[in-house]
Amino acid sequence: MSLIPWLKRILRIPKPELLVVGLVHQHQWLDGENSTPLELEQRRKFITRMKELVERFRPTLVLDEIPDTDNKSLIAILPHQPIPIDIPSETKLQKGFNIARARDLLCPYIDSIRERFWLHRIYRETKSLWQPRVLIFVGATHLKSFFYKDLSFPELLRRAGYRVETVDLFNGDWDHSWIWDWKHPIAPVNWEHGSRCCIASGSFQNNDNHCERKVYWKERLATKPK
Repeated sequence: MSLIPWLKRILRIPKPELLVVGLVHQHQWLDGENSTPLELEQRRKFITRMKELVERFRPTLVLDEIPDTDNKSLIAILPHQPIPIDIPSETKLQKGFNIARARDLLCPYIDSIRERFWLHRIYRETKSLWQPRVLIFVGATHLKSFFYKDLSFPELLRRAGYRVETVDLFNGDWDHSWIWDWKHPIAPVNWEHGSRCCIASGSFQNNDNHCERKVYWKERLATKPK
């Protein structure tokens, strides 16, 4: 049994420093089967930026929202293969958590549960390590708050006592138009979605745009703030 958690409490060692990188997940996967010049240029830019971040932050632990990062250029500059921290894919499918989202939006109930699961996993992965420096990859949308989800993932981490720096590699001087035609060259990424998320009512949404099952709090989504 490790004595590190006990020593950290006795010595009042602060919680780990976290660098949360928000990105478009296609950067974490292999080049598309028919890569365009734009895709290759944007990927080079991404790797250059990540090298700068890794050299500056010097992470000792890398955690990841997705379970299947296979971009060899990215993995080569990290201290180890990223450790996935999301709810397992089988569990998400079983509970109906694999749903389609509108671009640049989260599904309030489901993504709130996922982010709290990540918070638990971060604690589990770091509790026996002495002052780790943790790099975390998440979809860039998780860096933001919304009128229907007013606590962003970085703010959730800060409230839990972590020292958090965020880097947004989605917004700004990027051209992500290539991602809509991107296809994995070996195996398809798990895009299985049983329904869509109804942001306005917090419900699941069928293909006919009918919201059928409530999954979020009525009082939080009854009206949009003025």
